[in-house]
Formats: sequence, C-alpha cells, structure tokens
Amino acid sequence: VSTLGGGTHTVTATYSGDGNFNISSSLAGGQVVNKADSATAVGSSVNPSVAGQAVTFTATVTATAPGAGTPTGTVQFKTNGVNFGAAVALVAGVANSAAVASLGAGNHAVAADYNGDGSFNISSGALAGGQTVILPPVVNILTPTNGSVFLSSSVVTVLVSATSSIGIAEVKIYAGTNLLGMLTNA
Repeated sequence: VSTLGGGTHTVTATYSGDGNFNISSSLAGGQVVNKADSATAVGSSVNPSVAGQAVTFTATVTATAPGAGTPTGTVQFKTNGVNFGAAVALVAGVANSAAVASLGAGNHAVAADYNGDGSFNISSGALAGGQTVILPPVVNILTPTNGSVFLSSSVVTVLVSATSSIGIAEVKIYAGTNLLGMLTNA
C-alpha cells in the first residue's frame, strides 16, 4: 500500500474461519505514516529581463525519495525576502506567480516557500543566481538635414547604447508602420 497519507491509520485483519477454526479479528493497531520531504525549485519566464518588463516565476514542488506522489497545497513567492502576491495553489505540483513588472535594475533574490500539506513537509527554493534586471538600451535617431527632397534618398543614423554587457539582438527602423531597415547583432 503506497496511498496512505501522513498520520496514524488503523489496521485490522479479520479471519473468516473454516470448518476447523472460528472467525477471529486482530486487535486494532496502527500504522504511522510520516510526512514525506519535498523539494522546491524556482524558475523565471525571462532572465535577464528589462526594467518594466513583466516576469512570471514558477515553483515546482516534488517529493523527495523515499517519498512519492505529487504535493498539493500552496506556495508563497518572495523577492528580496518580502512576500509578493497571495499564496498560489499548486496544480500538478507547479505554481506560477503573478506577473511582476516593478523590479528595478539590478539583481533580485527570488524564492518560493512551499507550505506543505497532509502528506508533505514544507520546503523552500530559490532562483539560482537571482533575477537580473537591466535598463533598456537608449536609441537616438539622428535625422537627416532639413531640406530633403521628396522621394530622394536620405541617410538616417541610429545610435544604440546598451546600459549593460548584454548585446542587443536587433534594431528596427520604421517610418510610421513601414519597416525601413533593420540592424542585427547591434
């Protein structure tokens, strides 16, 4: 039997008898089942993120051997040691935080505390390396000199300065909704 939850369970045995022996029952006894340990892992929807970008964190709670099964209950997410949002219910052992867009530039500690249930002990986990938030790149467009002639070609200079060591994958240049050009690996 592997389906007994944590706690004490009454176990009895009844013999139904035969032609030579009478019916008998065992004395009531108990089987004590301790809660299984759990492990909590934390992930991020995007890391690093840009300041103001919404990020969702995921907590995955699993049974630690010799325990088995899928933990239920709730998870509380934290950034820099402070709870954010309400506790989130596990669904098939996974909980997703509310989207967070208020993290400022820098590195933020992100953790999740599993609150346990009738069969599993509490556990905590942290996002490895934390959540890195960078400032968005600064894009300056240097317009051509006044006096350009309609339908004539003009040179537009785009200056992109990154505020971190993370490269910019592409810069697109539009006139209204028309794509004029694209720079890759900027």
